[in-house]
Amino acid sequence: MVLLASIRTVALGAAAFLGGAAVAAGQRHEASDLVTAAAGWVDVSRRRHSALELGLGYRRRNALWAFRPFVAVTATNTRSVYGWAGIAYDLGIGRFAVTPAFGPGLYGRGGGIDLGYPLEFRSRLEASCRLDGRSRIGVALSHTSNAHLGARNPGVETLTVSYSLALSKP
Repeated sequence: MVLLASIRTVALGAAAFLGGAAVAAGQRHEASDLVTAAAGWVDVSRRRHSALELGLGYRRRNALWAFRPFVAVTATNTRSVYGWAGIAYDLGIGRFAVTPAFGPGLYGRGGGIDLGYPLEFRSRLEASCRLDGRSRIGVALSHTSNAHLGARNPGVETLTVSYSLALSKP
């Protein structure tokens, strides 16, 4: 029963992600790679294993399609580390952008929350505002889970504020 519910949730999430990508494919895209710095709070929903998270990321511009490949790494004050890579895209609404992202990564627990498995998947939804032609500030909510690969799968939500800088002028 849990497996069936998980499959339905993944299918619904994948359909929403790909549907948004189809809309984003028809929009004009930023013409530069982005470097992002973020800071936030881990376990915002349950607050049992709260920690400060700092992160750095790189989103590559892709001239041929809406998806932007990215890599990112985060670390917490409890010595947990998470490195992930995946795909994202921007849905532009004037000066604002909504950016869903998804990807797998490797998690090192350190002294932080036991997520049940070293391979974790993170889905993220960011809302940002372009400050000028080269930067944006945003807020994002992420969910990290091992998709029931491990015996434990508590999952965790993280709320972050980010600043992104384009590597070239528009």
